[in-house]
Amino acid sequence: MFASETGKDQMPESRCSATTPGVPVNATLDSLPGESPRGMSERAGPRTPKPALLVDIAADTLTLHTRDAYWLFAGRGLDEDGVEHPILGGQRASAILNALRHIAIGGNPYADWFLVCFDDQLKALRVGLAQRVAEWEASIEVLKRKGLALNVLGSREPLQVTVAFGSCYGYAIAETVVEFDYYVRIVRTLVLKNRIRPDVGRVAIRELSRPLRRI
Repeated sequence: MFASETGKDQMPESRCSATTPGVPVNATLDSLPGESPRGMSERAGPRTPKPALLVDIAADTLTLHTRDAYWLFAGRGLDEDGVEHPILGGQRASAILNALRHIAIGGNPYADWFLVCFDDQLKALRVGLAQRVAEWEASIEVLKRKGLALNVLGSREPLQVTVAFGSCYGYAIAETVVEFDYYVRIVRTLVLKNRIRPDVGRVAIRELSRPLRRI
């Protein structure tokens, strides 16, 4: 809007329509006044093609600093001697959960019930993990206020794993593994810097790694 010399607002000259008072204006939603449908189609040109399905433009990566988190994610296969039993890791578990999701979509109530139980148990474990992390971080913050700032340990060469899951369950597992990785880093930091005893640190890690493997 532009202010005229009289102080009233008026439309700019290029926006004014030269119509005759009292004469109805034929206009559609996508046409100009007085424009025929043929002229409108010529002006519109060819129809814009629909976009393709959404895909990952770049690969997703999982960055891990501790062996404990990597073993939790990768699991362990059967050794050649058969002494150690295989351990199901998060990567394999995500594939199984994705298969169960397809079975549940097909109408199998048992698969649907299993997925609901898994989701509830994983949420409960993640809540407990977050509470433990908050407790350890609070102890580090207390020292910082006193004048001793402790840095959380990290790997000089963290492992980056490319991930591509077919369902939300895989990404939920990956996020849990990352949270567990950070938890282990905090515990190892407190052990190294004389905040807790080594046996207490081992118990703290085992108390969470075992239920995560079990689920």
